[in-house]
Amino acid sequence: MNQGRLRPAILLFLLSILPFLPVLKAEYLNWDDDIYFTANPDIESAHGWSSQFARFTTDANVYPIVFGSFKIENALVGKNARVSHAINLVLHGLVSVSAFFLLCRWVPDWRIAFWASLLFAVHPLQVSTVAWVAERKSLLGSLFFLWALIAADSKKAWIVWGSLLLAGLGYLCKSPLVVFPATLVVADLFLRPGQGRRWALWGAHAGLATVFAWVYSGREVSQSLSLGQRLELVPAALGHYLEKWIYPSQMLPIYPKWELSGAHAETIGWIPVVGVVLLMLLYRRRIDPLEWFGVLLFAITLAPALGFVSFGYQKHSFVSDHFMYLPLLGLSIVLSSLMTRISIGRKFLFPAICLFLVLMWALVSWRQCGVWRNPVAFWQSVLHADETSWVAHENLATYLDGEGGLEEAAHHYGRAVEIDPEEPIGWINLGRNQILRGEYEEAVHSLARAIDLNVYYVEAHLFRAEAFLRLGEEQKAVDQFHSAIAVRPGNVEARLKIADPPPSC
Repeated sequence: MNQGRLRPAILLFLLSILPFLPVLKAEYLNWDDDIYFTANPDIESAHGWSSQFARFTTDANVYPIVFGSFKIENALVGKNARVSHAINLVLHGLVSVSAFFLLCRWVPDWRIAFWASLLFAVHPLQVSTVAWVAERKSLLGSLFFLWALIAADSKKAWIVWGSLLLAGLGYLCKSPLVVFPATLVVADLFLRPGQGRRWALWGAHAGLATVFAWVYSGREVSQSLSLGQRLELVPAALGHYLEKWIYPSQMLPIYPKWELSGAHAETIGWIPVVGVVLLMLLYRRRIDPLEWFGVLLFAITLAPALGFVSFGYQKHSFVSDHFMYLPLLGLSIVLSSLMTRISIGRKFLFPAICLFLVLMWALVSWRQCGVWRNPVAFWQSVLHADETSWVAHENLATYLDGEGGLEEAAHHYGRAVEIDPEEPIGWINLGRNQILRGEYEEAVHSLARAIDLNVYYVEAHLFRAEAFLRLGEEQKAVDQFHSAIAVRPGNVEARLKIADPPPSC
């Protein structure tokens, strides 16, 4: 390691985590943190690894490297929110330093690499990844992604081919990272000109990524979008992300989902996109190769989240800040390079502009961390912007239920079934809450509604049996219990995927 780069790397690490220090006081969320860690039975089980690998090709929440990090953490310190958030902070700092070392290989002035990495690190869009324990998958995956690029740029053949291992580890952390081969080709073409085409390496990486992409494509369960809706969604999502990068305000943990018409609206959104692309091609000789790499890195790494392909999160929203974690590096590279060229002849202009942006973004990031401090703050921020968010009402109610706030939880369960009366999970949790509050007849009707919607949710049968028992109707309770037994064998729907109920009654 170049000793001249060590001190700026240490400074970068410290500055990268500073805006996010408030998350050390944050709690776990009942939004994927439970699925990946706090309520994941495989974390405690001696057969956890075999269970994870058995479900790798079918369960979209299984990422072996991420699971391993949580399992080791649990073995060493248990489930401690402060420790989990501290690990995420350290990983974010390491990703930022890795970006710095990568860019130092390609730019003559380390200061360009430093400011690009710092602008990437402190932007408020990064809060959703750093503050969300479950998003350790993005942090670990990005770390392997960047080190795979560093390895591929080595002069030693065994290290170059070792980039396959690093890329594979990245794929085991997060599925969208299978775009690595395209990033590698772009880096070679723009930043390693005149060094030949590495067809064998490109082919090997493409083959490995294709295998993982095929596996991951079979795991996703999402809503079906027509071609017209996808064409409408892509430029709209792209515009949303660019707007939040330029002006990071009104940032939400979950953005309201907009309606897609798919009826000729798709052509309008593509006009500015095509216009920008044509302008870049027209003035391509004036664009620095590093800037081309930054633009393409942004486009390639964001592409899986734009709507070209379907994925599970689209059930809740079409966009999310955490999808911008790695793509932000591309935009930061472009910004740093452009400011360097603008500042030629003005020695202090470049660092002054960068320092201003870093301070401004860091302050916004510090404030944004408050949204993630606990489940109540998290879900209330969503409801403040979108009172019709079913998932916010449902998960806030589940959390309040577990904390003993039964009456307030009942209000949110009620709103959830009003918003989406066709979702059985809402009726199940409402029924369970009604049992806890002594409203047994109401619970019988709520749980009957859940069974009508999906007979295979075994919890609905069990809770309804309990409600009958509390009403003194023992025979009906026995019959309902037998119904629960009948649907349990081979039932993959038995676990509630959005809001597992706390221990009941």
